[in-house]
Amino acid sequence: MKSVVAAIALLSTGLAAAGVGSVTSGVTHWSDLKPHHVAGHTERQLLNGSTTALARLDVRGITIDANHATDSVIVAHKDDEVMLIVKDGVISVTLEGRRRLIGPGSIALSLPGDALVVSNPGAAPATYYQFAYRSRAPMDITRGRNAGGSFVVDWNDVPVEKTPTGYRRQPFDRPTAMYRRFEVHVSTLNPGLMNHAPHTHTAEEFVLMRSGDVRMFISTPRHDASAGDLIFLASSVLHGGENLTSVPTEYFAMQGQ
Repeated sequence: MKSVVAAIALLSTGLAAAGVGSVTSGVTHWSDLKPHHVAGHTERQLLNGSTTALARLDVRGITIDANHATDSVIVAHKDDEVMLIVKDGVISVTLEGRRRLIGPGSIALSLPGDALVVSNPGAAPATYYQFAYRSRAPMDITRGRNAGGSFVVDWNDVPVEKTPTGYRRQPFDRPTAMYRRFEVHVSTLNPGLMNHAPHTHTAEEFVLMRSGDVRMFISTPRHDASAGDLIFLASSVLHGGENLTSVPTEYFAMQGQ
């Protein structure tokens, strides 16, 4: 347990537009996932279903073979938003005709209907997480366009701020087609510390382990999670995470409302 923890927290819209979800609180372990091989890449299904705030949720880990200059064209469904987060390696993303090479920690977000081409021109495999989601609240494509449309954030371009428990990065904070406000920050947590005291909130939360190990308190039991694992925390579930390793840990936190 000597590596870095990452977490993505995706806090969804309030209960006003809520429904009953099929995804329950818990940990999906990367090591338990069965890889599905297709031409040029491998897919792993992390989550597939619905939540209180999301009518549709599909989360996959996709590894593109080395020197695979052309992969599939991801076209977001007219009612879905698609977000990519690079796990390891370097991928090429072409979003609305603009091509960029991005590495671990970088994010690409495609508004519904926008074309996103992903490929791996490098000499080693590259892996990214793909979140496709649709809110129960009405989609507002105009809101997403007015906020700047689809975008890419390179990890190396995000400023770092020191905090009492470590460091913080803010990749973006803006509206999208699915959220009135979608905020993402990345925290670095020093050894032996908790990210916060166990608490609850009505918003849902997704925690994506980028690397390392963490002990996550979910309701009563505690769950261990490691690199590649995905944690889902349903609305109003008591939770908190602790870095039990001897090195700093990192986690992404996404909040949507």
